[in-house]
Amino acid sequence: MIAIYCDEDVDVLVKPLLEAKGFRVRTALEEKMLGATDRQQIEHALEKRCLFLTHNRLHFEQLYAELAAANSTHHGMIIATRSQCIRTCKADITGAVSVYQ
Repeated sequence: MIAIYCDEDVDVLVKPLLEAKGFRVRTALEEKMLGATDRQQIEHALEKRCLFLTHNRLHFEQLYAELAAANSTHHGMIIATRSQCIRTCKADITGAVSVYQ
């Protein structure tokens, strides 16, 4: 099963919803990464071999472009928009991740 790393922009309520679908989920809070730079967040996800989940489109689209340009190996990245409903967000993420299973 895919492991997912949620940065600090992702609502903590997403974790149990994804775990209920069978995903292993790590959060910035649990990993003591609150306040880390965006680059440190990505590097932590890479180190832990996790797909990276964020709502921070502004910064992470650029970081992803840099990873791609450097041909860096990674485990995927989902830049999800914030949803009015946490369940809708969970459904969107679950659908996106299921493509890689």
